[in-house]
Amino acid sequence: MILTLGVFVVSGLGGLLAWGRLGSSLQRKSWVKPNYRGQQLVAVSGLLSVLVALISTISLIVNFQDSLRAKHGMSVLLLLATFCVLGFFDDVSAQQSGGGFVGHLKALLRERKVTSGLFKLFGGLTISAIALVVADATTTWVELIRAVLLVACSANLLNLFDRAPGRATKVGIVWWVVLVGSVALWASPSALVSTAWASAIVGAAVGLLPSELLERHMQGDSGVNALGAILGFTTVLVASDQIEWLLLVALLGLNLWSERVSFSSLIARNQVLRRLDNMGSSFPR
Repeated sequence: MILTLGVFVVSGLGGLLAWGRLGSSLQRKSWVKPNYRGQQLVAVSGLLSVLVALISTISLIVNFQDSLRAKHGMSVLLLLATFCVLGFFDDVSAQQSGGGFVGHLKALLRERKVTSGLFKLFGGLTISAIALVVADATTTWVELIRAVLLVACSANLLNLFDRAPGRATKVGIVWWVVLVGSVALWASPSALVSTAWASAIVGAAVGLLPSELLERHMQGDSGVNALGAILGFTTVLVASDQIEWLLLVALLGLNLWSERVSFSSLIARNQVLRRLDNMGSSFPR
């Protein structure tokens, strides 16, 4: 628990300092987009959270070899880097991403066009499979397919929530708290140590949260896709088969549900969710 919380705190400070020191370097025309209120903001600050998480992960691999499996760390590095790159490509792409999974397929079938979102989808599935094989986290094809879908759906779900300042990060914090808390109560000490992998990216995102809530920047797909992927991957490392099946059903259901309903409208209609969503925001919705 000390390691998990320590990585979270250090990464949080790293994220805070990263925006203060490097935020101005992201002020490029192609990296600036309008937010939900039409304000022009840096839309790729997730590059900084991933940078901090990469440094924290390398530090974990080097300094805690006796407690953490290096192959897990290598998989985390792979997921962080590639999901960030895939998300960044989508963030700066001039073409429309397609409007959900159905929209991506329509663009492919009707217009013979591979959208940036579709490229990110299949790229994410491929990288998830490679990372899980490298980590040796599964033993059968069924387990591998389940884990790949879980990681990919986790990344996409966080992306679906990234429609308002800090919303995806808040979802990530809740996920991380539930994950660490449940593992601390019911799992083995070795499983608890493995939650440190998720603490790096969650902590870095929390470090960026104050300025994000002040609408100074947006993490964009560059950050939230990596955040979701690492949360999903860490869950695979510590969860039982039954929990993984339940979580996968829930994630698939939410991803498919988003094709028909808007999470933003659901949050706006629920008083509790709306208050949580507005917490810390300079411009309550």
